[in-house]
Amino acid sequence: MALACAAVQDFLVWCVLAVAVAVATASGPWPLARMVLETGLFLAILRYAVRPGLRRLLAPQRARAVGSPLIHAVLVTGLLVSAWATDEIGLHAVFGAFAFGASIPRRRIEERAPQVVERIEQTSLFLLPVFFTVTGLSVDIGRLGSVGMA
Repeated sequence: MALACAAVQDFLVWCVLAVAVAVATASGPWPLARMVLETGLFLAILRYAVRPGLRRLLAPQRARAVGSPLIHAVLVTGLLVSAWATDEIGLHAVFGAFAFGASIPRRRIEERAPQVVERIEQTSLFLLPVFFTVTGLSVDIGRLGSVGMA
């Protein structure tokens, strides 16, 4: 229960941070509106195109013909493309990765290719510290606080 609450809290904090960064970096109302529209379009594509495509790829009759290396490659490629897309929109890449992960039909993957889930979990054990290191190094502490002080 505590882990689930922590995950929900992290998600909400990331959402608040995304809104704050988007509002702070937007040069006016139109770029902000464009960012919101592009984000909505991105989420709609994930919901109405990517998710059904993954369901067809993982369908019981196709799962035997499609091997787990192909499923793994499709998932990693989708993750990277989604991260790139949200970065191009103006949001942090982690939002694209999260949205892609939320659009994956997990039950079908666990049923058809459980080794893919294990490989991704092993990879995340390595990449998670790398993500926090890169994020921490990109923080510019000198820009905090002293704006407008005389």
